[in-house]
Order: sequence, then C-alpha cells, then structure tokens
Amino acid sequence: MESNPEVMNQFLRKVGVKSHITVVDVLGFDDELLQMVEGKVEGLLLCYPIKDGTDNEVDEDAKGRLYFMRQTIRNACATMALIHLLANQCSDDDFEENSSMKEFIRESKQLEPEVKANKFESCETIATAHENASVGGQTEAPAASDSVEYHFISIIHNNGQIYEMDGRKHGPINHGQTTQQTFLKDAIGVIRKFVKIDPSNPNFSMQAVTRI
Repeated sequence: MESNPEVMNQFLRKVGVKSHITVVDVLGFDDELLQMVEGKVEGLLLCYPIKDGTDNEVDEDAKGRLYFMRQTIRNACATMALIHLLANQCSDDDFEENSSMKEFIRESKQLEPEVKANKFESCETIATAHENASVGGQTEAPAASDSVEYHFISIIHNNGQIYEMDGRKHGPINHGQTTQQTFLKDAIGVIRKFVKIDPSNPNFSMQAVTRI
C-alpha cells in the first residue's frame, strides 16, 4: 500500500472503519504545517527508508498492555501500521456493525504477537482489502516476495506515553511522555530521530490518522 491518504482511506472503508476516522497528509515539521492537521490526532504513520540505528528496546509492560502484532508477511507494513493504530486507539463505535477489522481485532486481542500474525495471514477479508488498496494507488505495488527499501510504522499515545509500533520489532518502543494536547509535536520529535539516521534521503512521508 503506498503512502497515500486516498488509498489508505479506501482501505479503512473496505474493512468497516467509519468515515470520522480518516487519514490525512502531514506536510512538514513546522508549526504552521502541523496546525493544518484538523481533528483529534489518534496517531501518525511514518514511511521511511530502512536503516539500522533505530531504538529496539521493548517496553515489556506496554507489550502486555497494548495490542501488538509481529509482521510475518512481506510488504504488508502499511496495513500492519494501520492495524496497530486502530486496535489501540479506536473503540467499537468507530467501526461499522459488520466490520471485518473490528472482528479481527476482537478475535486476536488476547493472542500472543506471533499468533496474531498467524491469524492475520489467514484473514481473507483484510487481505482482499489490502490487495485492492495496493493496486489503487499511483505506483505499481511490489509483489509480496519482493524486497523493498521502505517501511511503515505507527506512532501512538497511550497512558501518557508515546509509543513506536513496528511489527518487525518484538514489542512497543517507548519514546517518553506525551499528552493529547502535545502528542502531534512530540511525535514529530520521534520522527526526527528517524530522519537523522539518513538525513540526505528525501523519501520520508507522514500521515496522521484523525478523528473528525
């Protein structure tokens, strides 16, 4: 799935997420650009060039408390990032009654991260929505077996802390304190850490998942 709000919103509607939960572009780090993001920000999606050097120290308490799933399918990281965000930040009221995403989250919530991944691999409704969204963008989607240079993660706030949710790692990564009021700016501070690893690379993109 490409880093494109239109494509991501198409996916959300297909899996039964109501239209008041929506993905929008974040155009930059400056305060004026951040102020253009309307609604309550539930989390950020970051697409970045894969490099070594990011924090890998898992918050074990958060791993037991938050919804976390390991990524075992190649080139499904955008869908994984969205699932991490939706599962931790949304309630039943944010989903349609027959939502396949709500059902998947409910049925997998108590499973271990690796077992969640196994269940995700066999979820045909989400897989179909992912495939439809992948071919709906402006760029050709890579095959599931292709090696790619970019990766999606989500950044969320929970219990007064800011967390990096990356299915390639073994659990949530704690990036310090935050509040609802300061979350967007605090999350940009986390994203700056990723940019510093490869500052000459322009291929970073951000989206916010907002509640309007």
